[in-house]
Amino acid sequence: MQEEDPDIWSSPEASAAEPDLNAVSRVFAVIGSTVALLPVPMLAYTAVSLLLNYRSMVDTAEGDPQLMSGLLSEQLVPLVLSLLVGLGGFLIAICAAGFGGYKTRWFFWALIASALIYLVAFPVGTVLSLVAAVVVFRNRTRFLGGQVSERS
Repeated sequence: MQEEDPDIWSSPEASAAEPDLNAVSRVFAVIGSTVALLPVPMLAYTAVSLLLNYRSMVDTAEGDPQLMSGLLSEQLVPLVLSLLVGLGGFLIAICAAGFGGYKTRWFFWALIASALIYLVAFPVGTVLSLVAAVVVFRNRTRFLGGQVSERS
């Protein structure tokens, strides 16, 4: 008995070379969500650091405005940089949610949390937050597994 020859027009590695689109979407979702939520610990660090510096200035009665403005600018630079990097991650997460097939509950909630964070980062963050809200709203049944009640 003779084995059938494979199709001569396709490469032998054709089936192995095709990537799993859900796996690619999952990678982009994880990376995008992680980078998008990067400013949260930076915001907490900045708030605590500013509070401690302000408290030490009040306790020592050295209310030098130049010193305070220098400390403020030193501590806000990492926060602004993390917001800029986070906006790129947020854009990646939005694209993964809109175009990818990976839709899970944690990704749904990470997008909502990111949208709330970047809503105040006017104008780019606000626009991206509104786009994320539209993407999440349109795909909510896929994210939540059909548990959303459709009211007419």
